[in-house]
Amino acid sequence: MNEIYFIGLIFIIVSLFLIKDLYFRMFSLVYLIYYVIVPLFWLNYPIKGYFPIQISKEIKHIKILYDISPYIFFSYIAYFLGFIIIGSKKNVIRNKKINIKVIKIYGLFSLIIGIISITILVYNFGNFITAIPKIINLRWINSNTYIPFEFMRIFNPFVIVAFYVYYSLNKKKYMLLSFIASIYFLILQSGRSHVLYFIFPIVYFKYINSKKTKQIYYILLLVIVIIILTLYGDEIRKYFMNIPMNIKKNSLEENISKFIIQLSFPCFNLIRLFREGNILRYGQDIFVIFNIIPGITMESLWQLNTKLFESFNAGVPVDILSFGIYQFGKIGMFIVMFIMGITTKLISRYFKRRKHIIYKLLEYRISILYAFIVINFDTEVFIRSGLPYIFGIIIFKILGERNESRINIRNATRSYKNGSSIS
Repeated sequence: MNEIYFIGLIFIIVSLFLIKDLYFRMFSLVYLIYYVIVPLFWLNYPIKGYFPIQISKEIKHIKILYDISPYIFFSYIAYFLGFIIIGSKKNVIRNKKINIKVIKIYGLFSLIIGIISITILVYNFGNFITAIPKIINLRWINSNTYIPFEFMRIFNPFVIVAFYVYYSLNKKKYMLLSFIASIYFLILQSGRSHVLYFIFPIVYFKYINSKKTKQIYYILLLVIVIIILTLYGDEIRKYFMNIPMNIKKNSLEENISKFIIQLSFPCFNLIRLFREGNILRYGQDIFVIFNIIPGITMESLWQLNTKLFESFNAGVPVDILSFGIYQFGKIGMFIVMFIMGITTKLISRYFKRRKHIIYKLLEYRISILYAFIVINFDTEVFIRSGLPYIFGIIIFKILGERNESRINIRNATRSYKNGSSIS
């Protein structure tokens, strides 16, 4: 049954070359890593090292990955079909020009609201220095613990969009202030993924706009950052929590095993669900998005998933295929992936008409958040993480945009054949 994983590997790689779309490629690449490459390692490579509780209890059932392989392959086929079923509207080109004043106002608003919200939240734990060692309290706040203005956390990420705005405008003083605020916010988050999300838009923008001879350097930079965060992210977090670090030299084999283990929870989510089954939730987990409203508390699917894994030290996210199973059973994997394919095309189509650098940075940021839905399909998390960028796009759309040009390609071609000029 290894053959299905290899067929999937080839199919996804070919689709990455054939479809030159950022969102499609990002989503497919993450899917390839977590659902194809990682299972192949577990089935063919001796993984050694410390196994988190959610993995150690399921590792004896690793051969179930053979049974899961057809579902992984055909789920991606459903995603592929969902993407290509929506046309690209090649006959119409609309270039959007944006009002710079609107960008400046939104940048200032984001910087102010972001710094205020971080300051209010940190104040509950002391000051900007003493709050850092208590970072677990900030990240895993007990819902039964009353914290004044705790709902303001949703505005913390606005400091990052402020940095992107001032980077796009080349306002160095404000860029430095927003960069410092962004770094502090990332420290408080203590998550490796947040660091990757932060640097990706800048590195990718540099990559796209640099000479081909220099592009390899940006790829290497991104790869190095990913490896460091994966292998040593926990130790870096311990440093900021004043916990003694325990960095030791590992062999290449040990580092490979550690790297694979860090990427394995989607596989073991599927193993447990295929082995034990689950209660169908029929789409109710979409509505946890309303948890962003103060006073509304609904149990998120990741909380249920964590309980089922009996993991109390850390939450166990729900990957996209497991989300489909939780909602509608195994058929849910195909339904969710088909819908995601359609969604990918629609989002991509929206950004293709917008060329300003701030749109590109927001697009790249949203693209990586969107891609990692593959491993953490939680609508509340996505909205909380993406709110400043989504809100910014809405503001720019309503207040700052105007059509720069609209050209119908069919009419243009017809006029050209008739010898007419295009005005």
